[in-house]
Amino acid sequence: LLAFSHRFENVLDALRGGRLASSAPLLQLLLQSCDMLTDHVAAARDGATPPADSAVAARLAAALEGGGEECPGAAEP
Repeated sequence: LLAFSHRFENVLDALRGGRLASSAPLLQLLLQSCDMLTDHVAAARDGATPPADSAVAARLAAALEGGGEECPGAAEP
């Protein structure tokens, strides 16, 4: 939960600070990230196994590295 939320927060901060350009693929990735964060919180609350977040986390990292121009896999569920 902490690692994922930190990565998500970094992307939001870069977008807010103008270091990351807004795009339809990035916005879709942010919505997917909100869903993943919701799943993390539910798992932590219920004592369940955390969701597999590596694919979404990797796309968040790629968005930061690419300045938002490329969001690999952002269209994937």
